[in-house]
Amino acid sequence: MVRVSGDHPELARDEVLSLLELFGVRCILRFSKGVYLTIQIDEMNAVALGEILGRAGLLLAAGVPAPPGDGRYNVEVWRVKKEVDADEARRRIREVRAELGKKGVEIVLSGRGRGDAALYLSRDETLFLKILHRRGGEILKRSNTYRPFRKPISMDPRLARACVNLLRIPLGEVFLDPFCGTGGIAIEAALLGYRTFIADADPEMVQGALLNFHSLSLNPNFHVVSEVRDLPCYLPERAYGLATDIPYGRSSRTFGNPVDDLLSNLDGLVKRGGKALLVLHQEETVEKIEAQHKVLKRYEERVHRSLLRRFILLSPD
Repeated sequence: MVRVSGDHPELARDEVLSLLELFGVRCILRFSKGVYLTIQIDEMNAVALGEILGRAGLLLAAGVPAPPGDGRYNVEVWRVKKEVDADEARRRIREVRAELGKKGVEIVLSGRGRGDAALYLSRDETLFLKILHRRGGEILKRSNTYRPFRKPISMDPRLARACVNLLRIPLGEVFLDPFCGTGGIAIEAALLGYRTFIADADPEMVQGALLNFHSLSLNPNFHVVSEVRDLPCYLPERAYGLATDIPYGRSSRTFGNPVDDLLSNLDGLVKRGGKALLVLHQEETVEKIEAQHKVLKRYEERVHRSLLRRFILLSPD
């Protein structure tokens, strides 16, 4: 069993399931609610599973059952929130202790403070898990704040990586971002080991994306300044997976109609059997795509009060 937690529940769940499918890990979905996911998997080397889950962007932590040999746990003691009084906290601890006692687990309270809140850790079922993966802060160091070239609204690298993983691109295949912007999505694809192609109609964006690649000692496998309708003429080969945040708004230089131009040229950009993930900002555009193409999945993320991102996964076939 594996339990995972994500920042964007449905998208995070599908990212993990996509990774397991890509690497041939057979699994059965047992439970999915909020940020928690429980799946059953065939017996597999835990190290290999940890490496697979380490490729995820939105996964917070994952583990497999690992009951203690002596039935005892040391639980760090935390204070409860100020609005919960000491008597209520002690009642909660007794309740948790009783629940775990039914499973043959004795809780040993230890730590600093008043000793009135083992609540947070002891209610967390990760007490019973051997952790295979816990996301570190390294991915956040690739956020817009730390890039040498940046624009005000750039995608969080965790989301960018999830976009790549949802495409289920086999290792060694090509990833393409035809509106590369600052290069955030393509950088995650490169770090995952894919051959990475980038393009943009704005020369400043292509040069800026290259600067961001170089800051991480990376290079795209192919780059070009091109409008998307002309891009099939330049590509060395079609990509297996395409993910892109389509330019929108006054802060972006758009050429022609980027959405229509992209959709009408998908066959020349993505090979048969591949997938495309489009990040869009207008509902009417999404509805138009859904009426004309096979949409596999749709996700949403609110950036701020007036901006909602729509993630549309589709099959060009």
